[in-house]
Amino acid sequence: MLQSNDRWPLWEDKFESNNADDEAKANQDQGEHRPVKNKSLTTENRKIDIPKPSRGELLRYANLGTELFSAVIAGMLLGWGISWLIAHFTGYRPTWIIAVGVFVGALAGFLNMYRFIVEEEQKEEQKKRGSSR
Repeated sequence: MLQSNDRWPLWEDKFESNNADDEAKANQDQGEHRPVKNKSLTTENRKIDIPKPSRGELLRYANLGTELFSAVIAGMLLGWGISWLIAHFTGYRPTWIIAVGVFVGALAGFLNMYRFIVEEEQKEEQKKRGSSR
């Protein structure tokens, strides 16, 4: 077991530098007890620049999730309706049709998502081609 004054193995190699230790000691000497950030972990030193999506893009993706949910619910309701009709006319209630309706609705929702993703990739390709010319 680790004692209270022990450190995790390799902690210093990955997260602390000698400069950070010196800064922490200097802060303790001055009476300040704020943590010292490791400069290699800040957002300023990131190598990958990830663009933030616009509000319109976020709304389109939220709409896509809503459409998937709606397709599953619509499939379930369609299955329930078919099951009710069969039960009304024959007296036999096949509840498995509701599960089939949910499956068909989910399939339709994922197909819609696939189409949306393909369209977005094509638009992105056209933007890249247009900007490179």
